[in-house]
Amino acid sequence: MITHGNRPKQTHIMQKDSCTTGFKEKEADGKVGFANRSVSFDTTYINDLDATLANQTKFDLVWGTTYQGNPTDATNKMHTTWYIDNLTLIEEDIPVTDFKISLEESKDVTTGRVANGGNAQIYTTYTPANTTQKGLTWTTTNDKVTVNASGKVSVADDFVFPAGQSEVKVTVTATSKYKAALSKSIELTVYKAAEAQDITISGKELAGMLVKDWSDAEVETALVESGSGENKEMVEVMDMRFTKNNLRNFFKLPENIDLSQYERIVVTGNAWGQMNFDTWDAGFTHDTENDSEWYKKSSVSSYPFFEGAHPYRPQREDIKVEDFLKKYPEIDKATYIDGNTNIKDGVIPKGTTIGPRGVEPCEIDIEDDMQNDYSNTGYVSLGTNKPLVEWDETDDDGNITAEFHYYIYSIKFVTKKTAKAEEAAK
Repeated sequence: MITHGNRPKQTHIMQKDSCTTGFKEKEADGKVGFANRSVSFDTTYINDLDATLANQTKFDLVWGTTYQGNPTDATNKMHTTWYIDNLTLIEEDIPVTDFKISLEESKDVTTGRVANGGNAQIYTTYTPANTTQKGLTWTTTNDKVTVNASGKVSVADDFVFPAGQSEVKVTVTATSKYKAALSKSIELTVYKAAEAQDITISGKELAGMLVKDWSDAEVETALVESGSGENKEMVEVMDMRFTKNNLRNFFKLPENIDLSQYERIVVTGNAWGQMNFDTWDAGFTHDTENDSEWYKKSSVSSYPFFEGAHPYRPQREDIKVEDFLKKYPEIDKATYIDGNTNIKDGVIPKGTTIGPRGVEPCEIDIEDDMQNDYSNTGYVSLGTNKPLVEWDETDDDGNITAEFHYYIYSIKFVTKKTAKAEEAAK
């Protein structure tokens, strides 16, 4: 039986001639002959299933007939049933007629720049889109530049630059595995990577980088208090006002960042609840209509501000309660330590929500949260995820009227060199 939609369909197989008859229950019964015979589908029964079968690559097939005759009687025919599992259907090839390669998704970009030790992503578009002949062979004009099967370009750290030159042009060529005549190239300029520097983007600056066409929430700037005591001052921050969960805003960075040279990203803010934070390749296109899995393409993906912003949260490692209270004597033990179910054996685990809410410098470890290895980062996004409040304030028409402010003070990219120095200074 072959399942078709919600109803079973039965197809028929025609035997061209029968095998030798007989049944052998024990050796003494003598020889019983067998023969190989061909079978074919009866197209008068299977025609209405063609569309289903044409879209299958693997299915289960039960092949057999009804039983006839006495199996112990050697003069009667023996009909058996065969169960064949995981039968592969060989589809008809849909030939490739052309393809394009680009350094930006959904665009035609055939030149680009990448530093030694860096990466770039090449995107491929086939014609026709449903061709079964997808597959490319990659070659480059420099053996220090390689391309994997997914189109990721990697430039070796020890890329050799000729004397007196800080840039070298490298051609990357893709050739169809099915039609050698189909070949496309892009040109990369490999340049000497300057020593990475810490990059800090203020909330006010970030607000001006909003990609409006991709974003869901209103963004403005706001003056808020920062610091305490004599150090208290008013600072201008980015104010994102969300009205429901699972919204996201995108921001175009002023320059592409090679994340391979950075240790962590510090997002400083005061949030109502957990947020999502992602970085995206410079060639990323937020095409929700044609790409249902666009959200899987971020490079670093993290969820800062669990249960809201808490400035006393241990960021990098576990800490003993006694050491925590010495470090923060202003924390009331009875209020924030006693009864906290996350604290076990006198140790506060890294990431524990503790202390009053406030402005938190939330640290994101790049290596731990990397899901796609793109070093050519051009965008970041921030969105709502598990707020501390319910989005249930509505008007008479059912429109949400509640607004919750997410204040972002800054985003900082910390180099590996700085992180190493900070660790050594402990």
